Amino acid sequence: VPDIHTQQLVENTERQARKLVNEIEALLITARKDRQKVYLQKEETDLVLLVTEVAQEVSMQHSHQPHQIKMESELNELNLMLDPLYVRNVIRNLVENALKYSDDGVQISIRISKKETQAIFTVKDNGWGIAPKYKKKIFTPFFQVPREQMAHQRGYGIGLAYTKYIIEAHGGNISVESIPGKGSLFICKFPLK
Repeated sequence: VPDIHTQQLVENTERQARKLVNEIEALLITARKDRQKVYLQKEETDLVLLVTEVAQEVSMQHSHQPHQIKMESELNELNLMLDPLYVRNVIRNLVENALKYSDDGVQISIRISKKETQAIFTVKDNGWGIAPKYKKKIFTPFFQVPREQMAHQRGYGIGLAYTKYIIEAHGGNISVESIPGKGSLFICKFPLK
């Protein structure tokens, strides 16, 4: 029977391997998106449950960084035709970005709602924010907002391009509202049908 330390090492290694696989897949999908459409394997998926699971996973993986994630939903469930693997990666990317580009103690608010023909999923944080001149560029592959306070950039500049591509492949869209020093709000919309 493995001891607790060994078990934690194995779990951590598995998590890191999954994360690396996701990053490689995001890079490949983003790099070839103009030449090859992504093939979605849509199935009925409860967006509320999916977001809740991913938020809890990310929160546990970032337990070393003081933060608070608050989840709000007008609905107990919201079933949509989605590719759960790709949408899971989209959610993970947005929540991890909120943690990455913030100081310790960041507060993240995740909200799910339904309006007319759309499901709306938002991620709001009180992190570093994005200057207006960069707001359109952040969805461009390999673009990273310049950060003076960082000795090196975190990530590869593909996460938001990948996120936009996957949401649009589902017939939805993503936008951002942000104020430097106050935080960001990412708004994702998926069609209900």
